[in-house]
Amino acid sequence: NNFRRIVSELPSLVYYRSEGGLVVNLFTASSAKFTLDGGVALAARQETDYPNSGRVVLHVDPSRPAQFPLSLRIPRWCASVKVTIGGRPVEQDVKRGQFLAVRREWKPGDRVEIEMPMGWRLVRGRQAQAGRVAVLRGPLVFCLNRARQKNLAAVDLRLLTLDPSSLEGPVSDDAVRPGGLACKVRAWGPGTWYPHAKPDRQLVLSEFADPAGELVYFHVPNPHAAEAVADELIAND
Repeated sequence: NNFRRIVSELPSLVYYRSEGGLVVNLFTASSAKFTLDGGVALAARQETDYPNSGRVVLHVDPSRPAQFPLSLRIPRWCASVKVTIGGRPVEQDVKRGQFLAVRREWKPGDRVEIEMPMGWRLVRGRQAQAGRVAVLRGPLVFCLNRARQKNLAAVDLRLLTLDPSSLEGPVSDDAVRPGGLACKVRAWGPGTWYPHAKPDRQLVLSEFADPAGELVYFHVPNPHAAEAVADELIAND
């Protein structure tokens, strides 16, 4: 897709040199070559379908064994992450929203595996969106495209109430990008007595890049429920 084409043309968005080593700033299928201190040639390559899943395999291939730091940017949304090198867990604290710097002697053919669980989460809105939530999975935000739903042509979308317990997916969806994702969720229509009546709408939420998406923050029965979290971009660790 276009993003991966741009990334392949601008590898510095994904990787860069720092403190004599390599920094992995973004997760995407990609590769790059660098010359490190001491004339060590380093090839790096990622195998992943991120952001569809949180599994990344990073191949670190120096021209000869060499000591240097490898820094991985851990996304702020990631509440837990597992990093292994050659099948062995990294014995370091991994903190979200920060870089994990692994300093060791790297050898040709080294393999780093990163596992970032991606569960659904509801992110509480603020200011104009206070009392509503956004639906996210990993780094992806999902939105409502009226044209993809039945019988919503004349409905004020802000009057819909999502049932968070009914979230299903993700499911494959090529409407926004090849190999993209969508999710299904039930909702109460305007005037429905929620949460006592059964939800009377079945909605499909597409990825936020959907050019026809109209709604990102949704009304829910309880925006302060335990499953709703603060916006990671402003939350303090």
